[in-house]
Amino acid sequence: MDQLQPNSTLYNTPMTLQIDGELNTQALEDSFQGLIQPHHVLRSQFKTQDNHVIQVIQSEINFSLKLIDLSSLPEAESKARKH
Repeated sequence: MDQLQPNSTLYNTPMTLQIDGELNTQALEDSFQGLIQPHHVLRSQFKTQDNHVIQVIQSEINFSLKLIDLSSLPEAESKARKH
């Protein structure tokens, strides 16, 4: 879709979650991997080939979380970035 409407945020759904307590990031990452693997639609990419859009289904996706430590930021800025 980005190829049809570059830099559009139309297909993005931003959201925030607040998690209290310790987060087991490996368990969360494994959970996402477990959700992605059995659903081909979550492993699909759309590419252009010979001026046609084709669907390419990856046999496996290696999902990984991007972790950003905001603990060194001032509290107000940290909360603003989280929300």
